[in-house]
Amino acid sequence: GDSVSLKVTNTDDTDNASVASLHLENQRGTDSEFFIEHGAFGETKFYTGQGAKNHALTMNADGTTTVEAALTGDSTASFVGSLTMNYAGSDGYADIIGPSNRDLRFVLRDNGDGDGFLFRNAAGTEIMSLLRTGNLGIGNTSPAALVDIMGESGNQLRLSYNANYYWILERDSSGKLNITNHQNDTDVKALTITTNEEVLIGKTATTTTVARKFETEGTMAAASADGTATGFNMKNSEGEFLIYTDGGDMIVKDYAGSATYPFKI
Repeated sequence: GDSVSLKVTNTDDTDNASVASLHLENQRGTDSEFFIEHGAFGETKFYTGQGAKNHALTMNADGTTTVEAALTGDSTASFVGSLTMNYAGSDGYADIIGPSNRDLRFVLRDNGDGDGFLFRNAAGTEIMSLLRTGNLGIGNTSPAALVDIMGESGNQLRLSYNANYYWILERDSSGKLNITNHQNDTDVKALTITTNEEVLIGKTATTTTVARKFETEGTMAAASADGTATGFNMKNSEGEFLIYTDGGDMIVKDYAGSATYPFKI
């Protein structure tokens, strides 16, 4: 049939001799060896050895290829079809490791509901994770929401227009949620929500011991674009009042709508 330069045939069809093999050996230096074995079921196995025979690669009869050892290379590798990664050892991880000068590892983790893809730096710290549930974690190995960002210092989320103009969203060490406006190397806290659910605009802390849910630094305005009445509703256990505009007038009155305790400017 086909023209070949070298052909190795196993003529023994017994079960214990069903492999045709080729053995290449270099007896200089490290005594390195290389084996190629072709089995009775169409698979071809490649082994390397230096004092021991190590299974490196299997080419199966169905056209699939199984890499049994670490796969490294200095050039680009291309695949047509799919690449399957199996777990090595007992740690439940399969790794794709970047070159040493990049210090980044792409890891496939087998951990039940925690199955996912992980990105690690050289120190082994997991910097991003994508779980089988679809949850994405940044700085978080066990994200509990679709996007779960964790950072113990600095801003956790930044929305940028360019390097000089952006908004920062963070939860600080005291539990406050801060929204900060950054413009030309200047940070200004635009809004803060405290752990007591107090909303502060233009400031980061209240200036009085009086309990309140809203406080602002600067002028506050309420306006209606269509000219209808605009107002503020104030309520406590003793009553409820409405301060609003009516035409050019400001009116304070009982929220129930009666004329009781009216005040008009």
